Amino acid sequence: KLMKDDGLDKKAAYRLYGDFLSQFGQAVFGINIVSFLDIDRRLKEEEGVKEARKLSEDAMVKRAQEYKELIQQFIKSSQADSTLFSDAPLEILLNSVVTVFRSWDSETVIKHRENNSLSSDWGTAVTIQQMVHGDINEASGTAVIFSRDPSTGDRALSGLYKPVALGVALVDGATQTALSFNELQRTNPSLAAKIGAMVGRIDREFGSVEVEITIQNGELYLLQFKKSELQAGPDDRIAEANAQGLLARGEGLWGRAVTGVPIFADALPYDQVDAKVN
Repeated sequence: KLMKDDGLDKKAAYRLYGDFLSQFGQAVFGINIVSFLDIDRRLKEEEGVKEARKLSEDAMVKRAQEYKELIQQFIKSSQADSTLFSDAPLEILLNSVVTVFRSWDSETVIKHRENNSLSSDWGTAVTIQQMVHGDINEASGTAVIFSRDPSTGDRALSGLYKPVALGVALVDGATQTALSFNELQRTNPSLAAKIGAMVGRIDREFGSVEVEITIQNGELYLLQFKKSELQAGPDDRIAEANAQGLLARGEGLWGRAVTGVPIFADALPYDQVDAKVN
């Protein structure tokens, strides 16, 4: 299906399938990542390469097959629920969703809530998204772009673009072979212009943002964006927003909303509203 619908060659399709099996085995069955890395290490040694993505097509197929056998052997030896592992895509998807819901009551997540004063009543949610592949060919990559200069608040794009890479590469700090946005403008002005148009549109709607993008075969996909911090004073930003006609009157949320007890400011005496709210 990856080869037919996504236009991937056999090697790329089996590499992605193998990556999925590794993540699924770890998340759903708790298999140690070292077990998967041992398979990679042996195959790389056999072929004399340093990176798993440089394995031959045959080795990539073998990698996925051995990952699958590893999971099946683990299920048999641990008497885990075998129905959680299926070749049917829809069943795999639903089992992945169930795993996320179950994680809400895991020891690690409970401890995180306790440490951050988060309510246990919230529950969690699952967002299902289309997979995009930033590491399948030279026309693919990943980018993290800031819409404004953090020191002045001026609209000036900056950030990094890493060719033939997944989004996690930049988020995790693997920037050795990344290009700055200025370098990308010189080497690939068409791609830089597409990125600039996407980030600019988000900035006009939400203000200063940090945007994560994946490029697959030259097509841009927005992964996520978040507000980015500016060093410019709040008065400067308020003045700019007012000049653009973006300000309106209204009430905000009291600062305790993050604890799971949202309280609207207009429900409190104004002298009791958290002074940190801005």
